[in-house]
Amino acid sequence: MNRWLLISLSANIVVIATVVLGGWASARYAGDRYQKAYDRRVSTFWATEPQPGAIVFLGNSITQSGNWNEWLPESRSAILNRGISGDVTRKVLKRLDELIRHQPAQIFISLGTNDLGKGYEIPEIIEDFEEMLTRLQTESPQTQIFIQSVLPVRKHAPNGAKNEEILALNTALVKLSKARPCTYIDLYVPFADEKGLLKSSYTNDDLHIRGEGYRKWMEIIQPYVLAE
Repeated sequence: MNRWLLISLSANIVVIATVVLGGWASARYAGDRYQKAYDRRVSTFWATEPQPGAIVFLGNSITQSGNWNEWLPESRSAILNRGISGDVTRKVLKRLDELIRHQPAQIFISLGTNDLGKGYEIPEIIEDFEEMLTRLQTESPQTQIFIQSVLPVRKHAPNGAKNEEILALNTALVKLSKARPCTYIDLYVPFADEKGLLKSSYTNDDLHIRGEGYRKWMEIIQPYVLAE
């Protein structure tokens, strides 16, 4: 084989290996950085004294971005935001102890979109929900549990979730809610446009919610929220 061809092939192999290894290292670093941020947020939850009778909002980044305590100023119950960016049902199960220690009056759950984006199958997600409900109902039996539907997305949602999968998961959540002592709240229909996509006025990245969307959300759940 021509000497220069060998040199060229060798150089290409080195470049490809560098790119592959660099990408792997970058992904691993991003994963480590996310986990550290996740752990920091959970640690701030534990730094809070127990708040018996609190109203808890549990979910991912869409929940985390909500200013729930500011939107419910009339409530005499503590409002706890337990949303973490990127969270999935499987990881939430590992942090339920922190939530249960408050013995909340109500919990509003909004989970599932990231599970779908990461490729989890709907039966797996429902199994996680079932375990979550079992623990809550056993260890905090006075808590009213509300399962909120997964919100629609637009065509280029950054987490990769698709509306076809979201609708199927929501159907499964409706069935689960009928079988367990909890209440299902439909957010999908009020947030969808005539094409079934997340209304463009509610988002600027095809997934996350802007202020107008949160106002709609509060309008929907307000009748369910304790206001003593």
